[in-house]
Amino acid sequence: MKISNPFILSGYISKEFFCDREKETTKIIEAIQNNRNITLFSQRRIGKTSLIYHIFNSLKIDKNNACIYLDVLASTSLSEFINVFGNSVINAIESKPEKFFKKVKDLFSNLRPVISIDSLTGSPSFQLTIDSKQEAEKSIEGIFNYLKSQKKKIQSSN
Repeated sequence: MKISNPFILSGYISKEFFCDREKETTKIIEAIQNNRNITLFSQRRIGKTSLIYHIFNSLKIDKNNACIYLDVLASTSLSEFINVFGNSVINAIESKPEKFFKKVKDLFSNLRPVISIDSLTGSPSFQLTIDSKQEAEKSIEGIFNYLKSQKKKIQSSN
């Protein structure tokens, strides 16, 4: 008789597979709803990212929320950071690939964006070639202006 492990060891599936952390979940959601900043700090592999995804899943029930997860650990330059930031923002807000591509074209038309589909996830993504500090500043400004223009309340994590 083979016994399988009942715990999911990688990634977030759904609230049905997420156990405990009720106090933390409630506390963080209340802070977010009251526009307070939160810092999660603990050793590696404790479940911080899963907790964030669980909270975002709870917040997405309200269609007026947009939740953006941004992992900047692998970013080693300003250009890489802007690519990660822009992809995270647009993927979280734009549900259709057509809208995604149009938004990238509108926001970054002056920067020669290269738009593609991730072969593993099927998600659209883009890469920017940023050659100067001015281009970087315009890119970040464009992303923040795009966020400000949203009717949804933006929740983010990085």
